[in-house]
Amino acid sequence: MGKAGINNLFVYNTTFTLSCLFVPWFIIQFPGSEKLKRFLKWYILVFVALVIIEILKKNYFQDPGTIMLTYPIVIGQLAIIVPCAWYLWQLYKSDEVSSLRSDPHFWLSVGFLAYYAAITPYLAMMNDLNKYYPDFTSVYHLVVTYGFNFVINLSICIAFLCRTLNSAK
Repeated sequence: MGKAGINNLFVYNTTFTLSCLFVPWFIIQFPGSEKLKRFLKWYILVFVALVIIEILKKNYFQDPGTIMLTYPIVIGQLAIIVPCAWYLWQLYKSDEVSSLRSDPHFWLSVGFLAYYAAITPYLAMMNDLNKYYPDFTSVYHLVVTYGFNFVINLSICIAFLCRTLNSAK
């Protein structure tokens, strides 16, 4: 798409919005606090409402060439960062000794936390960075997006390998 001169920011608008719905739902499946699970269920409802309001407010369909859902995406990604950090904190505070190498929730939390902590500030500033510093933005995009895509995909692969190894025992 880039070689054809087609702006692909509508892909980001769609995928990051969907990930801000799917990942918290996925985190609800982790073992842990019932309060956090209730919060995430309410968050999902509020997030959908925020997205709808933002789409209607900004007339999204007239200008799909920018990151339009900046505020809901940042809020959504913070709702991913906080539960992952909470889960890792609970593991740290736990008296029970277990191997983190075989805990798929640990690897998913690390991957989600690293990826969304790195990508959230970039997406929050992307429109302005692209407008005023396009050369920096393209290099930063390559380093941050591709680098942390590798991190999150690696952690997902490790988590599924852990799950496979744990179910084989």
